[in-house]
Amino acid sequence: MMLVQRRLWSFIVTVLIMHAAAFLPTAAWSESTAPGSAPKIAVDSESFDFGKVKDNEVLEHSFKIFNKGSAPLEIKDVKPT
Repeated sequence: MMLVQRRLWSFIVTVLIMHAAAFLPTAAWSESTAPGSAPKIAVDSESFDFGKVKDNEVLEHSFKIFNKGSAPLEIKDVKPT
């Protein structure tokens, strides 16, 4: 159960960091980004509750990530915390 909570917390932190990156000024993106355009990250759901889980049970859930902005969205590095 602790492992599931740790992985869920890690994912939530990662999504929050990526979401915050969408609000950086346009100048923070690559030089190829046109003026006034920026990527904007969106996620189909920001959290997922596995409910009651047995010890040592392997769980998996996929989150879909979309670019709702007008410039390419590049995710260069994602690390669990």
